[in-house]
Amino acid sequence: MNLIKLNQLEKDKYQELKKKINDLQEEGLCPTCYN
Repeated sequence: MNLIKLNQLEKDKYQELKKKINDLQEEGLCPTCYN
C-alpha cells in the first residue's frame, strides 16, 4: 500500500475516533476526556 493511501486511512480512523469521543463527551460518558 502506498503512503498516501495509508495516510488517508489513518486520517479516516482518526476522524472516526474523534467523532466517537465527541459523542461520549456530549453524553458525559467519557471519564478520560478533558476539554
